[in-house]
Amino acid sequence: MHRACTEKQLTAGPRPLRYNGVSHSHKRDDMKRFLCCLLCFVATSFSQSTAHKSVRGVWLMVEETTTSITNSNPQPGIIIFTDKYYSLVHVASTNPRPDLPSDMNKATPADLIAVWGDLAFGANSGTYEISGATLTTHSMVAKNPLAMKRVTDFTYRLEGDNLWLRINQRADQRTFKLRRLE
Repeated sequence: MHRACTEKQLTAGPRPLRYNGVSHSHKRDDMKRFLCCLLCFVATSFSQSTAHKSVRGVWLMVEETTTSITNSNPQPGIIIFTDKYYSLVHVASTNPRPDLPSDMNKATPADLIAVWGDLAFGANSGTYEISGATLTTHSMVAKNPLAMKRVTDFTYRLEGDNLWLRINQRADQRTFKLRRLE
């Protein structure tokens, strides 16, 4: 015997199939949620594993080499790379900078040059780009006005938590070895 369908049942569309009292559409929703969570987990794991394969991060200068010397105990220097920007601050001399007098009004020009001169201290920030094995910095602001708007090409090499930057424009093949801090 056929049971008559109401108009509401006809317009509602087909009813979901049930298996052990659970709607198949609910099972599909659960599967979609599971696959979405799995995809998010895989994407997060991949991004964390590849994060250290880029120059992004905070780097400490641990060695400076030229064609004539290697300094395995350089003065402090930090480079920070974000996705597009960099910031560099370093003591450029081979010796620690001297202390300035506690009363800055008593500092001589020689005192100031020994602490802040180009051979003593460097700082600049700007943008950078990478193409192949070349990292190019575009200085936007610098301690030395002559260094502002300077473009510097480095040959770079990244191995684990170590980064080497060789300044391409220098005849002395100056290379900095840096260790990742973060």
